Amino acid sequence: MATALLLADLGNSRLKLALASGAPNLALAAAAPHVSIGEPLRVSSAPAIELCAQCAFDVGAGLERALAQLGPEWRAELGALSSVAAPEVEALVERALAPRCARGLRVNPTPLLRIATSEPERTGRDRIYGACAAWARFGGDCVSVDAGTALTVNLVRAS
Repeated sequence: MATALLLADLGNSRLKLALASGAPNLALAAAAPHVSIGEPLRVSSAPAIELCAQCAFDVGAGLERALAQLGPEWRAELGALSSVAAPEVEALVERALAPRCARGLRVNPTPLLRIATSEPERTGRDRIYGACAAWARFGGDCVSVDAGTALTVNLVRAS
């Protein structure tokens, strides 16, 4: 049976939501050991993920009301929230989305790759999660591109 995921990407100016089916179980990913880029990642085949719905909201005064108006279809078995927003905005979104996730909402899950940039603490989560997805999808050296506030190109490779 497919696992339904509620995915949330909270930036400084926008919150993007998506519902996905056919995705891997987040609980297994959360329990997986930390994988360094230098270690081989065992991927037999990437799962087919189907986006069922998506929407976006401006981060601001109307965000709490907009989240409260999401319909009952915005429920999932599991959820993940990636945030670079201010702590009070992150907390607001977490409070709104957590009850919609039957088995829990993971906030800023630990990435399964070692970050080898010159300043890993300054590498945005959006870039890290994009690199993790590319690595999981292709199982080897690859490039991921993140088109957020800035366009960033990330090399994901075994070193």
